[in-house]
Amino acid sequence: MTVQVIRDQDVTCAGGDFLRVHCQRRPGSPATFATIERVFGGEIRTRTWTFRTLLSGEPMDEEVATQFAEAYAERKNIPVVYVEVV
Repeated sequence: MTVQVIRDQDVTCAGGDFLRVHCQRRPGSPATFATIERVFGGEIRTRTWTFRTLLSGEPMDEEVATQFAEAYAERKNIPVVYVEVV
């Protein structure tokens, strides 16, 4: 299965089953911290999303977090990884 990676676009274009990678640099810290969530069951009209956190606040850069999410998505047949960098 090929996993599509979407970067910094409207999350609703990811469809109803995707992984969300959120990377953020905290003030005063040189490290970037990643959170990866699985989002599924989303009906765009009603915005009824279900989130499950797979990884939270781990120190890793965007590239490593994206690779981790892509590998997980491929194993679990999740079609899209949405990457959001703040």
